[in-house]
Amino acid sequence: SGIPEMKSLLSGTSVHDYLSLRTFVAKVFGLVAAIVSGLSIGREGPFVHLASCIAHNLLRLPIFARLGRNPALRRQMLAAAVAAGVTMALGTPIGGVLFSIEVTATFFLVSNLWKAFFAVAWCMLAWRSFHTLGTVGLFD
Repeated sequence: SGIPEMKSLLSGTSVHDYLSLRTFVAKVFGLVAAIVSGLSIGREGPFVHLASCIAHNLLRLPIFARLGRNPALRRQMLAAAVAAGVTMALGTPIGGVLFSIEVTATFFLVSNLWKAFFAVAWCMLAWRSFHTLGTVGLFD
């Protein structure tokens, strides 16, 4: 899935290599193989995990290194990634932000709300453009 693990990560637990690039690649191939084979799997959990992996690996880049070094900002970016993952899975930006608040209910910062809305706005733009072009018919 990805959602219980993200809840534990956002609450402060450290899980080694859960958000690594290697895990991301394995999750993408596993998700595509499961969907192509016709397995009945949910989209929300894997997309939350994939978005969190992308955010984690972006925080390693030099341009975002300041955000990655600060644990509080890192958690805020991962919470915004949770909202982005739900938005990409279901196409619901407000639902993504509300789900992010639900997942991080013990410590959600009001200042993180605009970051989540910014992330889901860009995800919704990408979601609409992919569906308009018809390039992601596999995930419909």
